[in-house]
Amino acid sequence: MMKNYKLILYSVVFILSLNTVYAQNTLSLNQAIEIGLKNNYSIQIANNNQSISTTNKEAAISTLLPKIDANAGINKSNVDTRQVFVTGITQERNNAKATQQTAGLQLSWVLFDGLKMFASYDRIQEMEKMGMVNAKAMVQGVLADIVINYYAIVASQEQLKVSEDALAVSKKRLDIAQDKNEVGSGSTLDLLNAKVDYNTDLSSLIRQKESLRNLKIRLNELLILPVNDVVVLSDTIPTNQKINTDDLYQKMIAQNPSLLLAKSQQRIAELAVKEVSADRYPTLKLNSGYTYSNQNAEAGFFTENKAVGFNYGITASVNIFNGLLQSKKEKVAKIQAQSAVFSYEQAKQSVDANWNALLSSYQNNLELLQLEKENQLVAKRNIDISVEKFKLGGISSLQLREAQRAYIESNGRYINALYQYKLAETSLLELSASIIP
Repeated sequence: MMKNYKLILYSVVFILSLNTVYAQNTLSLNQAIEIGLKNNYSIQIANNNQSISTTNKEAAISTLLPKIDANAGINKSNVDTRQVFVTGITQERNNAKATQQTAGLQLSWVLFDGLKMFASYDRIQEMEKMGMVNAKAMVQGVLADIVINYYAIVASQEQLKVSEDALAVSKKRLDIAQDKNEVGSGSTLDLLNAKVDYNTDLSSLIRQKESLRNLKIRLNELLILPVNDVVVLSDTIPTNQKINTDDLYQKMIAQNPSLLLAKSQQRIAELAVKEVSADRYPTLKLNSGYTYSNQNAEAGFFTENKAVGFNYGITASVNIFNGLLQSKKEKVAKIQAQSAVFSYEQAKQSVDANWNALLSSYQNNLELLQLEKENQLVAKRNIDISVEKFKLGGISSLQLREAQRAYIESNGRYINALYQYKLAETSLLELSASIIP
């Protein structure tokens, strides 16, 4: 049975922190993970499946142990009889009663079957390991979904701030255009353009709020919380915890779920070959029992027949010929074992390809972060200066709009690079089964 002590710890922490979470209506990433580990249905189903695998393994132990059956019975009869003996004597009885009582214990134990029962037990043990790997993979997958969705919300919140800043600039521009138009120093065309741009930015802000709301609903769904609950998340995405990719790669080779499952399938296929090959060997079985029998009759050779005692013996059996079916079964099992080897190599190739693609994304976005951060600062300074110049009439509304667009785009690129960096980082951790709170 998989005893995930972490779940117990998370449950305790969750209970202690739950009141704080709801009282402040805020949610940190660690709190989100704690709640998800406790509530998420996929994790609960995975743990149940693991319990089933463990129970099946425990039940498989019975194949290695002797089998004991108990039986008891009583039979009665009431018949008319007519018996003619070789001596010429005839005996007739009407309503002759007879009673037969039986009881016994029977033991049957397979002593040797070509080691098939041991191969079968090892196969079921391997299936239990697969259940553990599947459960861990499910936990890692849910954690990755929570982390990725959490950072998507944070990124969306940051983008919302940019949209709000852009709308504020458009509002200033609209107010200035209105003031100029009222005193006759501005044109109606400038006012209309400012109004159009303001409405465009307002529309963008509304869409951004909708996107943020949908992301929060998705996070609540993952955490099994009321979907309408509005939570406030952290407003920053950490970028200072660089991962050791060399160590992480070694962890991936050792504990990636896809590789572990493929390796277990390979082991199961090898054990299946042993199970099938075992049918070529004789089977040796021990039989023993204790019986009690008592028969009473009013007619027949015996009026009482009683037997009590033990019986025991050994039975050996071996297949001599079954139409070459044994050879065919062995051939199929060996082909399946070879296919399992290919499946493992295919899984390793796929995991390696995913690793290299994610690592490239991780490293590229890490480099882009610094560049886009610098661009973000420059664009912020540029928009601040442009607003002041526009107030003084030093630049046109078109030039202000271009500065505003540059500010929005630079922030968008930075936020996207930041999110893509965390997305690649989380995917690398999931690939190596290393996502932890």
